[in-house]
Amino acid sequence: MLDRFRTRIANRIWIASYYPTFFQFRRSLPNPARAQSRLLRDLVQKNAGTEYGMRYGFAEIHSPQDYANRVPVIGYGDVSREIERIAVGETNILTAEATLRFEETSGSSSFARLIPYTKSLSMEFERAIGPWLFALHRQYPKAFRGRSYWSLSPATRARRITSGGLTIGSADDSEYFSMFARILLRSILAIQPDIARISDPDGFYRRTLLELLGCANLSLVSIWSPTYLLRLDERLRRDWTKLLDALRDHSPQRYSELKVLDPDSCTWQNIWPELELLSCWADASAGQFISSLQDRTGGVPIQPKGLLSTEGIISIPWMHGADPVAAVLSHFLEGEDLQSGEILPVWQWKRQARYSMIISTGGGLYRFRTGDVVAVTGFVGETPCLHFEGRSSRNSDLVGEKLSEYQALQMITQLRHSTEMQNLGAIFLYPRAGARCSYWILVESGNAGPPGLALLQSAAAQADRALRQNPYYDQARNLGQLDGPLCRVIRRGGHGAIMRIIQQKKQIKDGDFKEPILLSSAEISIEELEPFLELHQSTN
Repeated sequence: MLDRFRTRIANRIWIASYYPTFFQFRRSLPNPARAQSRLLRDLVQKNAGTEYGMRYGFAEIHSPQDYANRVPVIGYGDVSREIERIAVGETNILTAEATLRFEETSGSSSFARLIPYTKSLSMEFERAIGPWLFALHRQYPKAFRGRSYWSLSPATRARRITSGGLTIGSADDSEYFSMFARILLRSILAIQPDIARISDPDGFYRRTLLELLGCANLSLVSIWSPTYLLRLDERLRRDWTKLLDALRDHSPQRYSELKVLDPDSCTWQNIWPELELLSCWADASAGQFISSLQDRTGGVPIQPKGLLSTEGIISIPWMHGADPVAAVLSHFLEGEDLQSGEILPVWQWKRQARYSMIISTGGGLYRFRTGDVVAVTGFVGETPCLHFEGRSSRNSDLVGEKLSEYQALQMITQLRHSTEMQNLGAIFLYPRAGARCSYWILVESGNAGPPGLALLQSAAAQADRALRQNPYYDQARNLGQLDGPLCRVIRRGGHGAIMRIIQQKKQIKDGDFKEPILLSSAEISIEELEPFLELHQSTN
């Protein structure tokens, strides 16, 4: 009883501490141009004396238009040399502030790259996370009455130190919060952050599940990928008896509550009756797993997360039923209109237009292409609400067809709406190079077994028509450079196994892995893919 009281009080203090940032954020929504202009002014003034700032004349920048005229739009390769110099100990390169640590990200198709983190960048994250949490509490107050489970993953490798003495990697999501918040989180978290130091996946999952099962008042779960929670659920049901045996000595009361449940049919709502909310990715490639997640949890409400990556935070959930709103108090946000090619600041974006994101952050990334594609679906005040549609930088180009992951996702979405494939498992795309180049549409068998040949042939034809909306793909098909797509069935559970191969190659933690829709042979070879294929397939 005392623990419950302490948890509730800690939650109240924690959420109340975010009211100032919530108020500032809400006040910025009617006039994002003013908020963004101030943010940009502070960013360039603070870093005018850096090597990068002097190269592009930050001291002469007095408006967003000046910034656009002077500073180029970049990708990671354009600043990789500067980041390497920071890693060996050089200072005043990208930021006047000291780099505190590096975070590692794989990008969309490339392997590991380092993102510098400064105090300013951490504060920019918190200026978005604080308003989100305060707004979340107003919508789901009961989610903050008990303990919370925040995204933790087993360490895929030990934290490393650069030759300049900077740490690569953080242990867990608590490092996004201030020190004050971290102190309060000790009384709020269902699992303490040090569990992420366990490098053995089996040991990590066992301890995670034991501690979660022992937490009767779990009320909020915040993770990134829904597949991470599905993987956790699979282990929970598989090891149910062993977990309860271990729990019996640790928490006899919880053991008594749980032993009457059937692990094959019970839901998370049965296991944790006070669970009020799940927060996870639900857009783009993550969307196809939400239905399975709802089945496993027993219909616990799911709030889709905003768009957040290692490089920065772009949007946060704000209003129930609306897409996340642009995080205009964190970074300077621009986007390339995918129809006109014009680069516009966020306050000039139009409803229903689609933009490829460009951000400028306190970590030293200026006019940096994130590769994320968003669509404007509405406005809060004058600030756009953004729906994440996928990655523009992940693409496939076997013969000049320039196929992007976004286009692959659109095709798969159409398939699910127009065929019986919504009853199947995951669907994704694999480019098949060779004498006759083509794409394989990999379809995972569902509960009822593999789909029939007629359905596969129909799906392949529909996919071809959808992909032909890309003029380069259409041209390649008309010229005979590219054969029509072929539906290949993979065995049930194959999708998860294939994703784990890709994840392990990139050494990404479970909770941080964004599962791709459009694969590449660099990520998984045909030899690695073949064991998961069934003979059942469509014909060209």
